[in-house]
Amino acid sequence: MGKLIFSFSQNQKKYVVRKHQFSEKSNWDKVNKIKVFLMFCESKNVTEISNIKQKHYDQFIQNLSEKKLSVETIRKYSITIKQFAVRAHLDLRIAPARAKRNKEIKKMKNIKNILKKYDIDPEIITKILPDLHLIM
Repeated sequence: MGKLIFSFSQNQKKYVVRKHQFSEKSNWDKVNKIKVFLMFCESKNVTEISNIKQKHYDQFIQNLSEKKLSVETIRKYSITIKQFAVRAHLDLRIAPARAKRNKEIKKMKNIKNILKKYDIDPEIITKILPDLHLIM
């Protein structure tokens, strides 16, 4: 167990928002998401929770995207880390919707690359799309 995980485990009540005393699974999920984030930070040589910076969060979200996790899963990580960051007094800008938007942008770039590969003009696709929906 790394230093960050140990520090988090010692002060878990301080860092995790508990909405309901009966939502044990929800709290367990939050703790695990935070631990995954902290393990990632440890791999980037962060030794104290207070030393976590914006670049660590951005790299973590990028890492989740590269693992091809769903947009909703990445959003849930973002929400949990945002709650953790507020309680740990970390200066992080976290926008869960940004993760979803970034995924959509990446998807559009991939579509454009495929269209270029087959020499298809995106304008033509836009024009024939309504007709394709009628067939499907």
